[in-house]
Amino acid sequence: ASKPKVPVLKPLWAHLQPFTLCNQHCIHCYCSGGPKADPFLIDVDTWREIVAKLDDYGVLDVYVTGGESLLLDGFFEIADEILARGLGFGVSTNATVLSDRVLDRLRQLRIGAVQVSLDGATAATHELIRGAPGSFTRTLVGISRISQFADPVINTVVNSINLDDLEEIVRIGIEHGCRRFKFFPEKPVGRSTVHLTLDDEELMTKLVPECARLAEVHHVEIETVDPRQPCGSGSVGFAVDQRADIYPCIFGVRKPTLRCGNLLADDLDTVWFDSPVLARFRKEVET
Repeated sequence: ASKPKVPVLKPLWAHLQPFTLCNQHCIHCYCSGGPKADPFLIDVDTWREIVAKLDDYGVLDVYVTGGESLLLDGFFEIADEILARGLGFGVSTNATVLSDRVLDRLRQLRIGAVQVSLDGATAATHELIRGAPGSFTRTLVGISRISQFADPVINTVVNSINLDDLEEIVRIGIEHGCRRFKFFPEKPVGRSTVHLTLDDEELMTKLVPECARLAEVHHVEIETVDPRQPCGSGSVGFAVDQRADIYPCIFGVRKPTLRCGNLLADDLDTVWFDSPVLARFRKEVET
């Protein structure tokens, strides 16, 4: 009688997106963020309550993203709440808003790694993809400054524009104190267009083997897609958008049909185990 209705355990992680405001306007942005996008729609104290709710439910890791994570002071208040509770935490930034004050606050978090977006090996490519003239040099400077107190992890959203840049990105990263890289393919969501995304053949014959080669040749760690292992969205963790709406995956926060419930209005246990949207999503992922 007490057997769960679905063969999943309680979630291990949650991905929070408190705002979509950003100082860049990336062509691949899954949430359509940018300078005119949303700042906080829910006050920071409520976000701290949400973190407490997740902790009480047994969630182990809480990731926070934007928009540009370091653009608003409220990010650090949420981060403080997560870390004070002993939960796993990660920071992602484009590294172009690193004033001395922001760097001091970032350093005070005492985290081991900071993920930095670098989408091209040249200014022309990076700034085209990120819609931010002049950002390439500032990002590289930011990586170097972060490397003084944490491990920078370069994250590249791989598409048809920058697929041939990966080795040079690795070289640049090494020069700026980076030994870890994430090369994951662009997804056709948000502002992304299908003609820029890699097809299955390109993923399996180009991206995956190239990442393996670069890791071996340059003695670095590279994460990329692994067709043998699902990402865990909807079965191990979930996403929460700036309205506290729940989605199976962070890449689905602009799809109303994937909304499962709301963390402020609905019981998380009921949503996680009984949501027909989650059930359908899990079935689609399995097949």
